Amino acid sequence: TSGNYNIAYNNGQLTITPAALAITANNQAKVYGTLFSFAGTEFTTSGLQNSETLTSATLSSLGSPVTATVGGYDIDISGATGGTADLSNYAVTYNKGTLSVSAAALLLVAANDQVKTYGDTFNFIGTEFIPTGLLNTDTVTGATITSAAAVNTANAGSYSIDISNAVGTGLGNYIISYQPGTFTVNKALLTATADNKTMTYGGTFPALTASYTGFVNSENSGVIDTLAVLASGTAANADAGTYTDTLTASGAVDNNYSFNYVAGDLTIDKADLDITALNDSKIYDGLGYVGGSGVNIVGLVNSDLVTDLGGALSYSGSSQGATNVGGSPYVITPGGYTSGNYNIAYNNGQLTITPAALAITANNQAKVYGTLFSFAGTEFTTSG
Repeated sequence: TSGNYNIAYNNGQLTITPAALAITANNQAKVYGTLFSFAGTEFTTSGLQNSETLTSATLSSLGSPVTATVGGYDIDISGATGGTADLSNYAVTYNKGTLSVSAAALLLVAANDQVKTYGDTFNFIGTEFIPTGLLNTDTVTGATITSAAAVNTANAGSYSIDISNAVGTGLGNYIISYQPGTFTVNKALLTATADNKTMTYGGTFPALTASYTGFVNSENSGVIDTLAVLASGTAANADAGTYTDTLTASGAVDNNYSFNYVAGDLTIDKADLDITALNDSKIYDGLGYVGGSGVNIVGLVNSDLVTDLGGALSYSGSSQGATNVGGSPYVITPGGYTSGNYNIAYNNGQLTITPAALAITANNQAKVYGTLFSFAGTEFTTSG
């Protein structure tokens, strides 16, 4: 106020310029194959005044879908709204963020643990695996698969199946880990057959042997760690005959072979036994000869005695009933014995009939001189 002045008031202008406001999308991350959904709050502000707020914005990114491949994608932001802030008071700058899509985990397992038999060759075709973790329409079409067990010479046992270098579609979106499989090489089957053997009753027991069939890789019995143990269920002094499946094989051991055992037969042939009639003789006595004077036996074994033979000794031949010296010597043919253990060969003896001593003595006679004495032919005596 003033008593000295007439005061005139003239208006001026206040210009309020927009404050700078930066709205920045927050960086985000997801794993390939997952869907990322924006809530609209994934942002930060710089420049809001007077404790003003913004509550939401429009956020989007090409990395959001499940099919977005590994890499970095812009997060676009616009349309901030809500809260207490009046955006007409601000010069708004929207800053993009980044949505990082990281690789998903993919496990490739060398699948279907393999089994083969020693001596076989196994060829991998590159598809012997199981993938775990594939997403979308991605595929694994092959891999490098190897194992020391694949060759025909791989010994029986357990081996690793190694897998690497997977190929397919979309595999750049994965961190691939490989898990080995197991390859089992089973033993091949050998048949060990106890060889059939033959011996003679009472003879030396044969050395037992076995034959093997089923070898692989051009091998033979020389590779077997422990050969079969051979045994006989028939004693060396057993009776002649064929003993089926009495020779056995067992106990063979080898890293690469298992064993099937087949028994063999032992045949004991009869021994040869010679029975020879002893020669005999007699002096003519007018009676027919019967029997014989015994036999000589050669070839008894296993402590056998004549009494162990079956049957009974008998004689035949021209000697039986022979009486006269004429026709001598006569044949003495032995026989009658039987045996399951011997092939009996009979050999003849001889009967010789020698003349008996016969004295024929003219009887002394007497007559008178001058008379005739006529012999009737009976004037003798015999002795013998």
